[in-house]
Parts: sequence; C-alpha cells; structure tokens
Amino acid sequence: MKYFNLIFTGIVIFSSCNNDTKKAQLILNEATSFYNAGQLNNAKTYIDSLRSSYPKEFDLIRESMKLMWKIELKENEKNYSYSDSLLKIKIPEADILKKSFDYVSSDYETNGAYIFKGMSVERNIERSYLRSGVYETGDIYLNSVYFGKGNINHTGMTLEIPGTELSVSTSTIPYDGGTNYRFSDGGNNSEIITYKKGKDNGVLSFIADNQDKKIKVIYTGQRKYNFILDKIAQNSIAKSYELAVILTDIHRLRQERDIAESKITYLKKKIQE
Repeated sequence: MKYFNLIFTGIVIFSSCNNDTKKAQLILNEATSFYNAGQLNNAKTYIDSLRSSYPKEFDLIRESMKLMWKIELKENEKNYSYSDSLLKIKIPEADILKKSFDYVSSDYETNGAYIFKGMSVERNIERSYLRSGVYETGDIYLNSVYFGKGNINHTGMTLEIPGTELSVSTSTIPYDGGTNYRFSDGGNNSEIITYKKGKDNGVLSFIADNQDKKIKVIYTGQRKYNFILDKIAQNSIAKSYELAVILTDIHRLRQERDIAESKITYLKKKIQE
C-alpha cells in the first residue's frame, strides 16, 4: 500500500510539473508573439507573469530573460534614434543662435560661457546694468552690476513693470568675495552679484517674456538703487535664455543617446552569450 501511494504521489507531481511547464510555455509564446508584433509593454507583462507564476520553470525563465533583453534592446534602439533625430534639429538651431554670441573664457572658471555680443565686461565699464552668460551645458547665470560713488551693498534685486502689479525677485545672495564681490577704484565703487542654479527665481524668464515692456530694476540690500533696463540688455538676456533652453535640451539628449548606446552594446553581448 505504501509503495502504491509513493507511485501515485510521484505521478501526481510529475503530471503537475508537466502541466506547469505547458502553461508557462504558453505564456512565453504569448510574450514572444507580442514582441514580434512590436507590443513591447504587453510582452513584458507576460514575462513578469511567467516569472511570478512559475518560478521553478528555470529553463523557460532563462528563455524569458533573453526575450526581455531583446525587448530592452528594441527600446534602447528606439530611444537612441529619437534622441539622435532631435539632436540633428537642435544643434543647427543652437549654432545659428551662437552667431550672436562670443565665447568668453575666464581665469576664475574652468569652462567659458557664451556672452551676447556687445555685453562683454570691457564694453560696459562704469555703469550699472544686468548681464548674462550661458555655459555649453545650458546652465545660465545672471549678473547684477552696480557702479557708483557710494556703496549700496546689494544682495539681490526686484524687477517690476511700472503701472502693473507684475514683479519678480531674486534670492538673497550673500557677499563671498568670489563670484559675489565689491571693490573701489578712484573713488568709484563696483558691486557684482551672480545668480546661478535658479537663484534668479524666474527673473530670466520674466525678462524674456516681457521684451515689449519697460522693466524697472531695483537693487536691494543695504540701500536701494534702481534703473530702467535698457533694450540692448533686455534683448541680450532674452537671447541668452533662449540659447540656454536649447543647449539644455542638447545636453540632455546627448546624455540620453549615450546611455542608450551603452545599453545597446551591453544587451547585444548578453543576447549573443
């Protein structure tokens, strides 16, 4: 009797295993069909179902892993093509914009920046004004420059459109003797504050969005100082903002393309193993 029970139990287990294999194979077949039809998300769903429902079907799970690699390969080839096609559009757009800029290197920074023609420091001495620069990565900075007989020790600024309630203010930037500094020369005082990494709090986009309007600049700090932003500076900042947007896109797309290319190389090797 015990012998009979053992045989019966073995038959049941074998039958059960055989049924599991058939069911798992059907799921893998469905996943493969979806893959061939280009329905990659559905294919991945079936592969996940196979792994969770039949974790002991090792041979079929190994096959499903190879199928998943093929799916990921297709996805990354698509990502590569998408990024590469957009780069072919964005790079010429940036090159056209760059013609209005000079690439200026600095002794204080590793990377140079694109400065709108006519807005270099040498062409704007002894006056208070705003200037901007754009790095190759698309990062943009804004400088508030003060020149006058007395110190105002400004640490930020507010921009407003006279006659309206529209205004925007930067973050408060403390004096650090580095990119935010002050000096005196011949009885005249100069102060420069640099707003980077979003510290402008929307001032750049405010200028770009209101090019047709008069904008009043108010330096804030120990003493206030104000002036009307001239059209040349307004246009240069708007163009810098436009360039920054495109260069940011290019930098992101290049990174995405490079990541996709690395994954494609890796997945092709895995599939061939």
